[in-house]
Amino acid sequence: MVNSPTALVEKWSSPAGLEPPPAEPNLVASAPVDHSPVECYPQPIVDDLMNLDDVSLVRRILAVCEDRELREIGLVGEIQFVVRERITEQELDLLRLLQGSRSSDERTRLLESQRSALSPFVGQYLLKAGINQGRSRVQVHINETDGQIVFVSGLPQAGELPSGLTSRLQRAEWILAQPGPDSWARGERAAKVLLDGRDPEELDRDELGLLAKAYNWAGWNGQALEVMKRAILQFGATTERLDRAAIYLRNEHGAELGRFLTECDACIAAAIGSPGFWHLCKADRLLAIATGESEIEDYEWNPGDRLRHAEFLPLAEAEVRAAIECDENVRSSWQAGELRNRFAPLFSESDDE
Repeated sequence: MVNSPTALVEKWSSPAGLEPPPAEPNLVASAPVDHSPVECYPQPIVDDLMNLDDVSLVRRILAVCEDRELREIGLVGEIQFVVRERITEQELDLLRLLQGSRSSDERTRLLESQRSALSPFVGQYLLKAGINQGRSRVQVHINETDGQIVFVSGLPQAGELPSGLTSRLQRAEWILAQPGPDSWARGERAAKVLLDGRDPEELDRDELGLLAKAYNWAGWNGQALEVMKRAILQFGATTERLDRAAIYLRNEHGAELGRFLTECDACIAAAIGSPGFWHLCKADRLLAIATGESEIEDYEWNPGDRLRHAEFLPLAEAEVRAAIECDENVRSSWQAGELRNRFAPLFSESDDE
């Protein structure tokens, strides 16, 4: 007797049933993210207690600096430490060695900037503060004598944008195009540039698409999905927009089968593109569970391999049939055999062991 869809979903979601699959990797920003500040050696010894006067001084100085992002970080960021660090020749020598190592061009430039900024203060003490804000971990060197900010590290793409970037779209594109491992921070900054003083409803077609990409890079796939759904409703359901929406959905709810299926049904109900597309998305997810591809990294199921959870095949087949019935394009592709490889497990005679 075939299990009901509800029973299988509950079994998949229940700790007593099958283990849920791990979340699928972010297909746009899957590289490991290093959020450590650019300036990393030597680190000061940080006491558990901070001088509140020093904390207040740091916030006052940042509140009147010229950089808007740094002002915001100083206002609402979480100050992790404030210490007085003595600048030494040994520290500058270490920065010089790091600069000469196999660093990226961007890393080399930042190390050179740091060494140049700290050189005039050898033998002196600078106030050093570490501040966390969103995806950013910023460190600031301050000269207490005149209240000037000597050096900032960890601020995403610190410095002015290149001249000639006249639109928000151009500025956001430039931010996302910069090299480096901090894709989350760049995504957050690009989203801020696009939305500064505006609601998503005010963005044009290209800006909406880039906002969804920025949210995805920042790890906010639920928001990326909502923005892409808006773009589809407002500007049409192109293949690229639908595919990107599916990516964001898998990234956000790939490990939660019940939520994943519910979101697909919500897209069908809201006429987010063709219903057949979302039926096939559900079939893909159910087949991944049936074959076990969701459980083993880099595993690829081939005809003849065993089916780990064959009880999900009837559910996948039902979704494929629903797509064929409601979508002429899916029906034509099925009749032409174009979807046969994609849904090969439906034709397998292998039994789950």
